Amino acid sequence: MSDETSLNSQIVESVQTVQTFVHDAAPAVASAATRQQVSVALGLAVQNAVAHLQSLQTLDVAVTAQSLSLTLSEPDGSGAAARAQEIMQIALRSAIQQIAELTQLALSVQGGSGSS
Repeated sequence: MSDETSLNSQIVESVQTVQTFVHDAAPAVASAATRQQVSVALGLAVQNAVAHLQSLQTLDVAVTAQSLSLTLSEPDGSGAAARAQEIMQIALRSAIQQIAELTQLALSVQGGSGSS
């Protein structure tokens, strides 16, 4: 009978130890999961920004080719070609601004997760 009592107390102690460990680790695990999800979201946002810039680069080549074609076909060399270049520059500035905002967001999230 004394062996059963010794075994029972070991089981109870083992269960209490596991419960204590799980209870103490829960906030850290939740925090780590949150940080991981934020990191994944920021990674996807950066991938989207890069894809956007790649699309703009493709458009830039097309606009440049069209502008060159219009410049060569117009006798005075002005007008539509200059406007097409201006539109592309506006789109490029917009993309750069979006990436700057995304960078600021990433830095603020990184700073917030590092201080907690």
